[in-house]
Amino acid sequence: VETGFLATQFNAFTTKQRMMKRRVEKLFQFEEIDQVIVRETIEKEWPSPNGGVFVADPNSPVLPLWHKWTKIARSIFISDEVVLHTMFPKFAPLGKIAAMMGGAFNTSVKFQAKGLADADVRIWHFHGDSNTRPNKCQKAVDRWLPVYDYCIEQNIGNVQEWKDEITNKHLDRLLKSRKQETMWC
Repeated sequence: VETGFLATQFNAFTTKQRMMKRRVEKLFQFEEIDQVIVRETIEKEWPSPNGGVFVADPNSPVLPLWHKWTKIARSIFISDEVVLHTMFPKFAPLGKIAAMMGGAFNTSVKFQAKGLADADVRIWHFHGDSNTRPNKCQKAVDRWLPVYDYCIEQNIGNVQEWKDEITNKHLDRLLKSRKQETMWC
């Protein structure tokens, strides 16, 4: 990575959107976090990154500061993601951070960017267990469940050895309802 840190823009979201701005504003309560950077994050338009998909040089200056500020702000919702937003005004002018724009590498099934075709999406983001909650987003379930079934069938990652040790109330409910549907056929 030439810049040292490459994040992915979540959909086509930016820091100018109300939800993102409100999340970043919560960082004002932590005086140990550079308040000038927090202000610049919400006053200028930066890509809204998601910390779930990124690549970094282990020596990137972004990593230690992101870690430090995330620990400081750990009491807020998704502090790692919120703090990652502030890394753009801090490091982009120095050429130390960049983002894959447009959402193709981090797309929400529920909030897919306009003009981004399903075929162009490389990474689907199933936030809030949307992939296991038909009432929340049937499209997410329809997209994810066949892949889950394939992984079980092919025993990808030896999943059959450990899958029953993992519980998720939404997945458990989905699998149970599917089992009941098959029993009545």
